[in-house]
Amino acid sequence: MKNNGLNQKNILLDVIGLKKCFPVTKGVFKKVVTQIKAVDNISFHIYKGETLGLVGESGCGKTTTGWTVFRLIEPTDGKVFFNLNGKMIDFTNIKQNQLKPYRRQMAIIFQDPYSSLNPRLTIRDIIGDPLIVHNVCKSRDLDRKVRGLLASVGLQASYINRYPHEFSGGQRQRISIARALALNPKFIIADEPVSALDVSVQAQVLNLLRDLQSEFNLTYLFIAHDLKVVEHISDRIAVMYLGKIVEFGDAEVICNTPKHPYTEALISAIPNIGKKQKSNRIILKGEVPSPMNLPPGCHFHPRCPYSQNICSEEEPLLKETEQSSQHYIACHFFNKLNLKGGVFL
Repeated sequence: MKNNGLNQKNILLDVIGLKKCFPVTKGVFKKVVTQIKAVDNISFHIYKGETLGLVGESGCGKTTTGWTVFRLIEPTDGKVFFNLNGKMIDFTNIKQNQLKPYRRQMAIIFQDPYSSLNPRLTIRDIIGDPLIVHNVCKSRDLDRKVRGLLASVGLQASYINRYPHEFSGGQRQRISIARALALNPKFIIADEPVSALDVSVQAQVLNLLRDLQSEFNLTYLFIAHDLKVVEHISDRIAVMYLGKIVEFGDAEVICNTPKHPYTEALISAIPNIGKKQKSNRIILKGEVPSPMNLPPGCHFHPRCPYSQNICSEEEPLLKETEQSSQHYIACHFFNKLNLKGGVFL
């Protein structure tokens, strides 16, 4: 995806042609018989201070994208550029043993607050560990710093000597957020941070993330499978299907006027609670194809209600609807379909 000559100074993260393939082996000698294209040549950029929502069904490559950008797993191909003090640094070209200074600028919040916190460590050690590792804070100042971080996420300072099992799921996720904030990063990847929480707690955590973004001038890559959650927190949205971005643009535009049939299906699946009009849910036919045996042409065509012959023969490119709209769609018939959207909040 082009950034159309946009001011590079306003871009914090620029991902170009990112790929991640996992080899599938067979036999005693582990011969590679095929590749799973978990992330297949995707490009996007994130502006300073904004939230980019990455949404799609389970298994579409969202988490792999986030982990590859963060280099928890190594990309197969592509580039990730990070804006460090006004200079775009090729983050994919830095050796693992040299990543430490750059890790201070970014953090990650994991999906499961129950498994992402070490049960043997106190909250003081969990939150304070990054500060010690990066020599940001001396031991005598650690308690004060950790208490301040707990307060910033709405937890009592007296919790500092407790263990993770003493907290609820929502409180554990707040602890994970405090740990992510410890080094004062510029960029945070939130990998489905509310999907394991009760609905009532989800709203509290989402509002907390928005408040922290304003307070600390944070930039988010927010990964989720729930489009309603993504629409609530995101400035722009990228919709993924089987390793590819199929629609990308302003959150309000995508949710009100979707141009890709898969986005329309995701919107229709959101419960229409408390509204008089009935929800016309779109039931997609068949199952999600195996990433080991992807359909030819458009990967979505076997399940698409608008599919035609060209869809199974030619893969659609991600194209901009209008020169000034910054709305991209990978569909042969995006300018001919009249798809339904809707405002959720």
